[in-house]
Amino acid sequence: MDEKKIKESIEHYIGKEKLFTPQVRNRVLSNAHKSKPQRNPLINRLLPTFTLLFLSIGAVIFVFFSIGQNDELSTANKGNKETVEKPVIVEPVDPSHLVMELSSHGEQFQKLEDDLRKIMLTPNLELGILESMNDSINGVSIDEKGMVLVEFKDFRSEVPSPSSELKTAFLGTLYDAIFKYSEVKSTQFSFDGNLTAWQEWIGIMEPMFRQYVFDLNTHGQAFPELENDLNNLMQDGFKQLSFRNTEVLKNSVNGVSINEEGIVVIEFKDFRSDFGSLTSNEKGLFLAPLSDIVFKYPKVNAVYFTFEESFNDWCEWLEFTYEPMNRYGESLDMGDLNTDSPNFYSLEELAKMTPDELKAIGYPNPNEFEVKSLVAKHSYYKKMYQILLDGKLIDDEAAGIFILYLEGLKNKDKKEVKKYAQHSLTMDTDIESLIEMYKNIDYSSFSIESIIHSEGEPVTEVNLNFKQKDGSSNSSQLYIEFYESEIRINEFL
Repeated sequence: MDEKKIKESIEHYIGKEKLFTPQVRNRVLSNAHKSKPQRNPLINRLLPTFTLLFLSIGAVIFVFFSIGQNDELSTANKGNKETVEKPVIVEPVDPSHLVMELSSHGEQFQKLEDDLRKIMLTPNLELGILESMNDSINGVSIDEKGMVLVEFKDFRSEVPSPSSELKTAFLGTLYDAIFKYSEVKSTQFSFDGNLTAWQEWIGIMEPMFRQYVFDLNTHGQAFPELENDLNNLMQDGFKQLSFRNTEVLKNSVNGVSINEEGIVVIEFKDFRSDFGSLTSNEKGLFLAPLSDIVFKYPKVNAVYFTFEESFNDWCEWLEFTYEPMNRYGESLDMGDLNTDSPNFYSLEELAKMTPDELKAIGYPNPNEFEVKSLVAKHSYYKKMYQILLDGKLIDDEAAGIFILYLEGLKNKDKKEVKKYAQHSLTMDTDIESLIEMYKNIDYSSFSIESIIHSEGEPVTEVNLNFKQKDGSSNSSQLYIEFYESEIRINEFL
C-alpha cells in the first residue's frame, strides 16, 4: 500500500470518526507523511493491519474512560442537582456589515428630506426610480462634518437587481438633489440603517462625495502676482524633494484666481503619474512652501488646489479630506504643515493667545479666527454674516458676535452665551430657556428677513426666519445693542 492510501485509511478513522483529539490526529498524520514505505516492503504490507489494530484498541480505551467520566459526573450532579451546561459560543459580529442609525447621526436635514421624498413619490424610469421604490425614504440627517445619511426602507426584495442604466440614472438624481446644498460634503446611504446592504445592492462600496470642479474663467478674477510667485517656486523650490522628478513641477501652474471672499483656486497640470505619491513627511515638505507663498497675501482666506479643475483629484492624491487649506489651520490631514509653516495656527493655539499675541500675527479681534472658521464651515452662518455686513448697519465685530451667540446656543454652552447675551439675560435659568428653544431649530433653515436700525438708540433689530426640526415655520427678533466698550445680544423670551 502506498503512502497516499495509508493516509486515506487513517483519515477514515481518526478524521471522520473523531476518536482522537486534533493534536493526536495531526501527529499521526504527520508521522504517516514522514514514513518511507520503499525501504520496508514487509512493514508496508503489514502496516494497515497494525494501524487498524492500534485504532481499535484506542477506540475501546477511549470509550471506556469516557463512560467512566460521564458516570462520575452524573453521580456528582445527582447529589447536588446541578446541571452541567455546554459552553455558549458567541458568533462574532461581521464587521463588514456596517450600521449607522439616524438617531445617533447629526441632526435631521428636513429640507433635503422633503426634496428626496418628492423625488421618490412617483415612478420615473428616466430617473431610475421604479414603482416599488416609491415613498421609501425613512429619514435624512447631517453631521457637523457635512456628511449626510439617507436611510431607505429595504426595497431589495422588490428591486433585487436593477440594470446599470437605472442605477446610474438613480444615483445621478440623488447626487443632484443632495449636493445642491453647499453644506453637504459627502453622503452615505443605508437600508434601514444597514450601510453594507445598500453598498452591495448598488455595487459601490464608497460614500458619495461632492465633486469639486473649479473653472478659472468663472471663479473670481485672475491673480497674476500669486501665479508668478508659484511659477518661481515650481522652478526650483523643492530641493528637499530632489530624489523625486521635480522637473515635472516646472511650468505646471495653469492659472490662479481669487473671488471677493478671498477664496483662491490654483490649477496645476496633472503631474501625479510622473511625480508619484508622497509620504506624510514629504507632504509637509511639499505643502509648507505653498502655504507660505499663498498666505503672504492678507486678502487670501482659503485655497483650493486642483489638478486641471478637479479638487477631488488633488485631495485623493494627498489622501486628504475634501477641505480647502485655510489661513486658520482648520484643514484636516495636513501632515507636518502646521508645524512647518509660520502662517498656520491651530484653533487650540489661537484660543490660548492673548489679544496682543493675536494682534501680532494679524488677528486684532480675538474672536475673528473663530467667526471666520464658523462662516467657512456653515453656509447658514455665511449667508447671515454676509447679509449683516451688506446692510451697512453693523461692522465685522458686531456681525461676528451675532454668529458666536447663535453658535453658543447651538452647542448648549451657557458660559459662551453669557459672554455675548445682554446682561439682563445672563441668569442661568434664562439661558437654559433659550437653549431649550434653540435645540429645536433647524439651523440650516436660518434666514434674515430684515435688519432695522434704531435712530434714537444704539440698537439694531435683526428679524430671523427659520424652521423647527418638525418642519413648522417660526421667527424671532434679536437686538444687537452697542455699549461704550462692548456689544451684546438681547432676545425676548
